[in-house]
Amino acid sequence: MRLLFLSTWFPSPPINGAKLRINNLLTYLTAHHDVDLFTYVNTLDPDIVARELPMWQQRCAMVQTVPLPTFDAKRAKLGYFSKYPRHLVARHDAELEASLRNIMQATKYDAVITSEVGPASGISYYAGRLADAVAAPQVLDCLEVGTYLNAIDPSLPLTTRLPRTLTWRKTKTYLQTLLQKFALTTVPSDLEKQIIADIVDEDVAVETVPHSLDLSRLTFADTSAQTAETLVYSGSLTYAPNKEAVVWFLEEIFPSILAVRPNVTLKVLGATADLDVAYWESQRPVKFIGLVEDVRPYIWDASVNIVSLLSGSGTRLKIMESLALGTPIVSTSKGAEGLLITPEEHYLQANTATDFSSAVVRLLDDATLHDKLRSAGRTVVEEKYERDAVGKQFESLLEHVVTT
Repeated sequence: MRLLFLSTWFPSPPINGAKLRINNLLTYLTAHHDVDLFTYVNTLDPDIVARELPMWQQRCAMVQTVPLPTFDAKRAKLGYFSKYPRHLVARHDAELEASLRNIMQATKYDAVITSEVGPASGISYYAGRLADAVAAPQVLDCLEVGTYLNAIDPSLPLTTRLPRTLTWRKTKTYLQTLLQKFALTTVPSDLEKQIIADIVDEDVAVETVPHSLDLSRLTFADTSAQTAETLVYSGSLTYAPNKEAVVWFLEEIFPSILAVRPNVTLKVLGATADLDVAYWESQRPVKFIGLVEDVRPYIWDASVNIVSLLSGSGTRLKIMESLALGTPIVSTSKGAEGLLITPEEHYLQANTATDFSSAVVRLLDDATLHDKLRSAGRTVVEEKYERDAVGKQFESLLEHVVTT
């Protein structure tokens, strides 16, 4: 098939869950089909894009990169009176839309795939506006909207909750129209599928396609390679739920662990945003590593991977990545939300500070449990999240869309 792939994220290096999904899906599709890639470069350093681009130019028939449209505060005010959510109006770029229209009309594609990986706030906006400009069926991959519902927490003050509620209502109206433009919408979990099903008409096709992992690069670590009392947290603190999770762990959980295991250390991977790194490194045995392109050495080295998330949405591919690499997980139920894994079988679940610290110590103390979770974790990843298997599932759905 000849495919046009539109991506809100530049697909490499795969340093977060969105990039991992896009990278693996694109790798599969380009190995079996002719693919043109149109992608934002987001805020990546130009040197990184220049380094990674030749690989995709070799895999794809055509690659066009464009900067993420800038936010226009004046235009955002017009969003109050628009049928579109304000953040979309604020980033509307007429030149980008015209360029994309030309690409969609210049080649006869069998299908157009729009990869969002998150809420409909990126390139799906343009794909929806241009739906009538191309005869090929359109597929929206990896829509996630649970973040809107999680933001409307009843415990929040009304002044915070009300504008978020209004944003969600407008977004629902927008999605009800947008998803009619796509022959198929995929979501990463059945939980997201139910959310979408509750707000759109029955004739909107929605299917679950999980995230995937390239297991050829995620080799299973030997326990001898793991540092006995090292913990790891992987996630950019520019994302508020990650920052909240790390601060909660440092404030409420870590002291209890240190009381019984004083030699335990924590490494935090990802951009640190405005967190007072110097303060926390002086208060706890924690090291903020910063943004790294390859998390594998740090995950391999750790005995336990902590996922202390209290909020946010989406399926955490970093959990499956850690299980594939052989580092057991302690996670909140929020952190493991949407994943096909079971507490006590594949990971330990804890939702309070006391339970979380106890679970970490339990894993550090119990070598049999540690090995059991390592083995079961790798197995579930191989069975449910392997790249080619998920790629074939997506390809099958795509072929059905093209032939109907």
